[in-house]
Amino acid sequence: MSVLTVVFLVILICYMNFALICNVIYWYESINSPEAAMNQPKPGLRVCLACYAESLASLFICALIFPLAPLTRRSATSAPGVKPPLILIHGLYNHSAVWIYMGRRFHQEGFACSTFSYHSFFTSTQDILQRLEKHVRAVETSFPGQKPIFVCHSLGGLLFRHWLLQGENHTRPGGALTMGTPHQGSKTAALAPGALAKNLLPASGFLRSLQNAPKTNPPCVSLVSSTDEAVLPASSLLPPKGWRLRFAPGGHFSMLFRPSVADLVISELRKMAATGCH
Repeated sequence: MSVLTVVFLVILICYMNFALICNVIYWYESINSPEAAMNQPKPGLRVCLACYAESLASLFICALIFPLAPLTRRSATSAPGVKPPLILIHGLYNHSAVWIYMGRRFHQEGFACSTFSYHSFFTSTQDILQRLEKHVRAVETSFPGQKPIFVCHSLGGLLFRHWLLQGENHTRPGGALTMGTPHQGSKTAALAPGALAKNLLPASGFLRSLQNAPKTNPPCVSLVSSTDEAVLPASSLLPPKGWRLRFAPGGHFSMLFRPSVADLVISELRKMAATGCH
């Protein structure tokens, strides 16, 4: 058995266990205390099983495309076009390859994309934010006069919000869209390994520093799903004041591969590009 096969199987087993634990907790909480603020239905057995199957399928895809991560990193250094460049930031335990479908859709729409990638272990938020700043500057240099739009999944959205607090960064983006971002943390982070994951706990200093953040200048949209199995309670998905809330189908990871979600994201990106912020 090759090393690559062993790595793939380990990642797959970890993802499967994570999906099972998250879905069991999700079932318990959503059945016993559905949240009206999230349009969260009280699911029956059929809905719960469908959510679990979708979660497993999406995590299997994430594990399957993991070896492609080095090949899917984009730097967005092509000549400036009519539309602003996009900066894509993945979530915890993920990689740049998770944008393989949406990145293709964005390219077809005429957006130049760059992927910002980070490790989920043996790193710190400060290090990640410093690297993100360098990445943003590189994109700005390649696209002078155009403000980049950020598209972030899960933890990626919180990293963007932290970057936005530094200096005059709130004037630099042309907009931002987050998907499945636990804006108020998630209880499931208590089960996740690694110091970076603990930043997602509702009482963490990482999240407390965002509570009194000033209203953002660029247009910001938060896409959330009422069947997000990884963020609990569901109300933790609600964005801060000044953000627009949009509901999307699917689970926490499956939304990355859903054509209907990609359509919704592109619709929002068109609006941001049309505001003239770039």
